[in-house]
Amino acid sequence: MAQKILQILGNIVHQLQKERGCVSLYSDSSGKSFSEEIIKQFKQTDIKIADFIEQYQCWKQEKEISLVNLDKLKSCQNNLDDLKNNRQLIVEFEFPTSELINFYTYKIISPLLDIMVKIALFDDVNDPTKVSAYSNLLYWKERTGRERALGMRGFLASSFNNIIFIEKIQLLISEQESYKRTFLALVDSEKRNVIEKMLNQSALRRIEKLHSVIKSNPDSKSLSSMTAEAWYEVMTNKIDLMQEIELLLVNNLSITEEKAKLRQEEFQIEPPKRGISSFNTKHQKFINSLPFFLGIPDDKLSDLLQNAQIKDYKKGQLLFLEGEQAARLYIVLDGWVKLYKGTIAGEETILQMLSSGNTIGESAVFLNSSHPASAQIAENAKLLTIPAPIIREQIRSSTDLAMNMITNMSQHSQSLLHHIESTRLKSTNERVGWFLLKLLLDKDWLIDAVELPYDKSMIASYLDMKPETFSRTLKHFKSLNFKIDNDTVILPDIKALCGFCDIDTALACSKHGTSECETPVETGE
Repeated sequence: MAQKILQILGNIVHQLQKERGCVSLYSDSSGKSFSEEIIKQFKQTDIKIADFIEQYQCWKQEKEISLVNLDKLKSCQNNLDDLKNNRQLIVEFEFPTSELINFYTYKIISPLLDIMVKIALFDDVNDPTKVSAYSNLLYWKERTGRERALGMRGFLASSFNNIIFIEKIQLLISEQESYKRTFLALVDSEKRNVIEKMLNQSALRRIEKLHSVIKSNPDSKSLSSMTAEAWYEVMTNKIDLMQEIELLLVNNLSITEEKAKLRQEEFQIEPPKRGISSFNTKHQKFINSLPFFLGIPDDKLSDLLQNAQIKDYKKGQLLFLEGEQAARLYIVLDGWVKLYKGTIAGEETILQMLSSGNTIGESAVFLNSSHPASAQIAENAKLLTIPAPIIREQIRSSTDLAMNMITNMSQHSQSLLHHIESTRLKSTNERVGWFLLKLLLDKDWLIDAVELPYDKSMIASYLDMKPETFSRTLKHFKSLNFKIDNDTVILPDIKALCGFCDIDTALACSKHGTSECETPVETGE
């Protein structure tokens, strides 16, 4: 049943992604391009929508889908009705061109993708690892579709010398690369070989070359010589191929007999009862307030925490190594933990620095797989730990916990992408200013000074710079009347760091959107 639903919804999304590209080119060219193509595409999309509406009535009558998902599908149907109402405005150029891509992306396509992932996730016969691979492919394909639409606007308006436009394209490419890596890491070796052969076509290799140019030399003649129509064609070839891979995955989401047996054995685990009486009131209140446990009934939360422990860890202590099978979920109550990737030469790249309230290792626990990176205590820490089998068992009986887990993984992914964006696109001064501002926001503006939370060499690695570069940058801040007292940075003014604010930082700021905001940032709220 779930396979058929996913196929129908996937076909709608595919046509909507094409429609988004067509109307973008039509609107930006003032009707000079794709005037006939958009009418044909409207019809193609409507065929898939009609199939969905017919099937929706059957699902509703036969009660073969949960009421929650039925409500979400009904909401998606309402959004599709809005699309039909807006098409005439698009054809007559009365729909603002600047809003077109966002309308298709966030109003129509994104809700459909969300419900597809949820339907796949909560089908008991599906393998969580395969579902995760499937969801990463969906998001990779969607970022590719957004690049198709945005890129055509760039070619029509010759925007590849516009730094803001280039940054948007580069971010989309970075997101695609991240989703692609995760996707290929999750599929089994047999399918990976098949998929990599499919992706090794000459048209797709051409896109990889274009991506290299966009990232390193966007003023290149190889971009200026390409037309918007040619871009649409080459990107559409790639997205059509990704649709074939999507259908292949949908037909193979179910769990294997071997994993079914392991799952059955896991359910039979009888873990020792530790109780939660050792949790003091402070810990209990903090744990109850964590987003990870949001919406979970008290009895379910109590069952989950019966097997939990609170442990103290010393600076330098390893939690786990890259490639090690996930045995526990960790939640930071206090202190700092670094996630990093190591090299054979002994060097390391810090991916994330995690502190109070952050979860560690949730994706590997959820997928019952090995950790993709290593974790080490950066400063003395207190962690809540829960056995991985207990988490997986509770996920199967608690929709809220499952959604919280997915939300956490998505937030970590977005945080990592934002960190990559910040370290690649910001100057060294901007990186350090952004880092200090984040520390200030953690104190909610209560003091005009920030304390460096861990070693300066570790901060430098986190900000993708050498320790000596970080030291020179701090000296630059001294010239701006900042005072450096050992590991404390004293601000000349409480708002001295506001100039380093960006969209994600603004959303975490209590002054954002108020009269006290010194440098308002457009967040799209």
